[in-house]
Formats: sequence, C-alpha cells, structure tokens
Amino acid sequence: MIKKTILSKSRIMSGLQCEKKLYLEINNRETAGQVTPTEQARFDAGNEVGEEARKRYPGGVLIDAPHYDRDLALKQTVDALNSGANNIFEASFVFNDVFARIDILHRNISRNNKNSWDIIEVKSTTKVKEQHLYDIAVQSWIFINQGLPLNKCFVMHLNNQCIYPNLDNLFCLEDVTAQVEELISEVKKSIGKLKSVVADSAPPPKEIGPHCFEPYDCQYAGTCWKDFPEKNIFELPGLGKKAWDLFNQGHRKIKDLNPEDFKGKTKRAIEVTIAGKRHLDRASVKESLKSWQWPLYFFDFETIGPAIPRYNGTKPYSPIPFQFSCHVMKSKASIHLEHFEYLHTDITDPREPLVKSLSENFGPKGSVVSYNKSFENGVLNKLADLFPKHRRALLDIASRLVDPLPIFQNHIYDEEFLGSFSIKNVAPAIIGKHLKYDELEVSDGTEAGAIIDLLMTNKISDKVERQKQTQALLEYCRQDTLAMVELVKWLFAL
Repeated sequence: MIKKTILSKSRIMSGLQCEKKLYLEINNRETAGQVTPTEQARFDAGNEVGEEARKRYPGGVLIDAPHYDRDLALKQTVDALNSGANNIFEASFVFNDVFARIDILHRNISRNNKNSWDIIEVKSTTKVKEQHLYDIAVQSWIFINQGLPLNKCFVMHLNNQCIYPNLDNLFCLEDVTAQVEELISEVKKSIGKLKSVVADSAPPPKEIGPHCFEPYDCQYAGTCWKDFPEKNIFELPGLGKKAWDLFNQGHRKIKDLNPEDFKGKTKRAIEVTIAGKRHLDRASVKESLKSWQWPLYFFDFETIGPAIPRYNGTKPYSPIPFQFSCHVMKSKASIHLEHFEYLHTDITDPREPLVKSLSENFGPKGSVVSYNKSFENGVLNKLADLFPKHRRALLDIASRLVDPLPIFQNHIYDEEFLGSFSIKNVAPAIIGKHLKYDELEVSDGTEAGAIIDLLMTNKISDKVERQKQTQALLEYCRQDTLAMVELVKWLFAL
C-alpha cells in the first residue's frame, strides 16, 4: 500500500519558492544543509513573537499536540471549536491532503458577523511581505473548505515605532483579506501541481536562480550549486542581482568575461582574476593613511537586536551593544599590543556598564580604527544620547573613527576576496589562513548574537557550558580587532 503524502503549509510554501526544494524536502531530506545561525535566530524570534501575540487574545485555547501528531492536533481543534472557544492558537485543519496550523483563529461575536472567524498570521517582521499573503492564502483555502465562515484575514506584525517599556502597541494588525482572496485560486492550482512534483520519481529539472535565496535561503542550495565553478560571476563586486543577467546569457566563470564590458570595481576584479595578480595602488593607500594619528585603537562592537524590545528606549530589532574588543598599538614600531574588552552575559541592560568601560579605557588621543565605521559611529552616537554623563567621551571616540574598508574597496583587490570586502574575506586573503573565521567556535556576528541571547536569558545555565560560550564570544570579537591590526600593519608596510 502506498503511503499518502500529507503536505504541510510550510512545505507548500517551500514549493511556491522552488518546486525542486519541495521535492528534496520530501524525498531527499538527508541532503539538506545545516540550519544556519541566521535561520535559527529567525525561527527563535518567530516563536518568541508568536507567544507574545497570544497574550493579546486572553483565554485562548492552545493546540499543543506535538508537530508530528497531526491527528491529535486535528482532534484538539475540533474539541476547541465545539467547546465554544473564541480564540484558538495553532488551530489545525486538513483538506485535500494539505495540512495547516493557524497562528490565531479568532471568533467574531458581534451582531453582524456572529460566529464567523478571522485568521491572524503572526510575523516577526515589521511589515507585511508578499510571502505572508501566500501563506495566509493556503490557510484560507483549507479553512473555507471546512465549511466554517471566514470573515477576514490579518497579518499581525511588529510595530517598529513601539518603544520599551510601553509594549501596548507592540503589534500592528493589517487587514489583507482582499489580497488573499485574489491569491486563493492561484494557490489552489499551485497545490495540484506541487502534488504531482512530489509524486514524481525524480526531482524537477529546476535551474538555479534568485529563488535559491528568496524569500529564504534554501537548505538544499549545496545540492544544486555543487558543480558551479569557483571564481564565478557571483563573486564579482558591484554587480548584485545583475549577475543573474550574465548567468542567463550563459556566463559562468569570471575569466570568460571581457573586462572592457564593465566598469569600476567589477572591471578591476575581472582583470585581477584573469591576470592572477593582486591590484594595489600604493600611492593612494599612503595618501589615505596620512591623517591617521597614533596611538591606534582597533575597535569593534558586537550587538544584539531583540525582536521584542527589552531595554528602555529601544524598538523592535534596535541594535544593543553587548560586547566590544579593543587592541591598542602605540606606534608603528610597537611590538606588543595592549588590549581591553567588555562582555555582558546577563539579562540586565548591557549599555551603561559597557559605556562606563569605554569611557575609562580610551585615551584622549589617537585614531580609532573600525572596519565599516558607520556601524560603530551609529552605535556610539545613540549611546551618547542615552547617557549624557558619558556623552563627551563617546562623541570624542566617534569623532576619531577611521576606516580601512574604503582603502580596500578603492585601492586594493585580490581574487581571494571573492567579490566581498568583508573583513572575513579580506583578512585571510591578505594576511593568511591563520585569520580564517570558520575555525573559530563562533564564526559570525549572527551566531554571536544567538549565543549571547541564550546566555542573557539563562537558557544556557550549566556553568561549564556558560564559560565555554563566553570564552568563544571573547575570542571571536578579539579576532576582528586582531585582524584589523594585521591588515593595518600590512597597509603601513606598503
């Protein structure tokens, strides 16, 4: 007997993004890549926001069946409906072998639309996105076919004007009924097609494209991209989505392009890759460094952006600095570096103790080296507004910021940059593989933010594990400032 395949709403959404993605999810799940820190952070934010949204509908019934037990979820939903519940969380329905859970199902009890229902989809974004409408269209199609009256459809998303501690206006409720109604027939046709895709003996011959990363990164990209050549057109700076135009014209390798067809950074990168020789404008580098003053402070913030604000004056996703690292090089001839740092690991507001540490440790003179300084500058200025006592010291640090990034963007290119001027690409290419980030326990800022959130909220409670993760965070932030030290030494040596 052939086992019937029930398609969940999330898998339908995968299929709408890419039919091949859906096929692999059903038939070749073992080929999926690991969940990235960015993806996990998005999942965690969604769960946190979902729980907060339910508080706006008191007395609701939660359908708490395990995700794998659809039959129990369906039974619990029927029981909740029969009990007269006005709000049901994770209400579960199936129709035509498609299963969906509705974040919030709200019963209308007014005279005009008594006993009709509203579907409320909760999102951790700060606006309605196109994929949200398709998401609700799938739910609406299933719900309507239960024989239950549907009144309206809403997206409940975060309000980017909400300021802690007043969370009364944390959410915006947007009526998307008209848009969803227009999509239902399209979704119905798509579902029929996706069922055929899943039942086929081989994946559909889907070419790679922007859908590999939109609206979400595909966990199966490694399968579809595995034979794509190194030093390819997507590793060119300054192209962005225009790289897909080259792809559609049949181009793959950078070396097959004519640099005369391009301008600026893109042209330079093609020339460097073809010649296999680094581009270096020594005179311009020297000119760029003339205004830098010793000692040099190599400085880097790490921030967290909670979806639900938790500190005074912050909004959803406001960047909150929880850590910094600073190496100090007193002169060009210095052999030894000084170092100071700060890391906040509990739920209290990290900003004031971090600001105090900054004020106490920075000297009154010398350039502050920050890679992509606009970020550090923005954080410092916000902190200055929040803490008048330290305003002068913080603005002084901000006024001394200098940035190696434009020097590399404008005057240096190595083919190992792979089209990116991120310090994580530039440092290993210029200094050597000992500065590779993928060998660290924590390898990027998103991962650092995810770990610190676990530490702050005490979700990592074991003392040994807390110490291990704390050390990993310190090493990661130090790596950024040490990488800047090595890069700047190299620049001055030119």
